[in-house]
Amino acid sequence: METDHIKPRSKGGDNTYKNKQLLHRHCHDTKTALDKKTYPKLKLQDLPEGYIWVNDMLILG
Repeated sequence: METDHIKPRSKGGDNTYKNKQLLHRHCHDTKTALDKKTYPKLKLQDLPEGYIWVNDMLILG
């Protein structure tokens, strides 16, 4: 068993017991890999022509 941070410290999670859980090693490795996975954010110049961001939504402007 290993101790895992539910919300990773790299993403603002704290080191309190409420943010920790016990996981099997394989499960911990899998969760850690998913926690480190990032998705590229669109840059404004990458938006399709005529679209804008409004309240975290892409809409035709």
